[in-house]
Amino acid sequence: MTPAAPGPDRPAGAPPARPRSGSGPASPSGADPRTDWHAEDFGLEYTELTGMAASRLQGVLRAGYRVLGADGAVDPGALLGAADIVGGVASGLSVMPAWVVTTTMAARIDRARAAGPLGVTATVLRSGDRSAVSLVRFTDGEDPQAGPVLAEVAVTSAVRRPDGLDLGFARPLHRRLTRPPSTAATADAYALHAVDDRTVRLELQPHLRNPWGILHGGAMSVLLDRAARHAALAGAEPGDRVLADPGDRFPAGPGHRVPAGPGPARPVSAEDGSGSRSFVLHFLAPTVVGPAEARCTLLGSGPAGTVVRVSVHDTGAADAQVALAAVVVA
Repeated sequence: MTPAAPGPDRPAGAPPARPRSGSGPASPSGADPRTDWHAEDFGLEYTELTGMAASRLQGVLRAGYRVLGADGAVDPGALLGAADIVGGVASGLSVMPAWVVTTTMAARIDRARAAGPLGVTATVLRSGDRSAVSLVRFTDGEDPQAGPVLAEVAVTSAVRRPDGLDLGFARPLHRRLTRPPSTAATADAYALHAVDDRTVRLELQPHLRNPWGILHGGAMSVLLDRAARHAALAGAEPGDRVLADPGDRFPAGPGHRVPAGPGPARPVSAEDGSGSRSFVLHFLAPTVVGPAEARCTLLGSGPAGTVVRVSVHDTGAADAQVALAAVVVA
């Protein structure tokens, strides 16, 4: 969506008109779903399967990219971002000539480490005039029918009319990687920094926007995951089950200081793995202006991990709440 030009009813410098709620189109405006910076960053390739009873994509997440590091550690936020992309594309294909925006994701991550590469399938469970639901399954191993299940994500989308989207891409759809893995740290690639020990901010840089000009759902997923882990680590008490990598601490932003706290969380071996193990994420409104600020509340800790409530706000748009999530960090 192109921002409205300044005029008598919209002065220069005012926030652009806000699209309806959702994470934005799974397919970029004026292009096809194969051209996506986040899909490249996550190492995502996929193919549309034909002759199936339901719309389905099958693909792979290459090792060494953001989702699966060279050491086999799975990045939960990037995994959720990849699910947003492939689940949204599968749902979008099922409702053409309309398209979709993601509204809700619910994820369960069973393994913190994998040999890789990861297989991925997205199957449309239901689609209609107003909504579509896809199930995205990740397996350890390129063959999604053979490897153990790593995670499952249910992606719910709202159907939208094209309104400027060019959906004239060739079918069946094939997406292949065009560049090598990024060497940039996640905090740098996604412009993240800590405001305090419960808040992480994302600067809304051009590469983090989708072609509607709003924050990409993949970037939102990374922000939510990193903020939840940052808050859980900062709030850890001796004996708490919080397995967050100290490397996830972000640089303090200009004018901000991260409280020192009572001391570091207990050390965790690499074999233990770390990360967010379950998510329920609701996209409430697009992030248009930025920065996006993820504010965390620790709800409790138990055998399964630490439960973190994350509320994301568009600080440049009257601090509008744009997303809400519950995350279990274990």
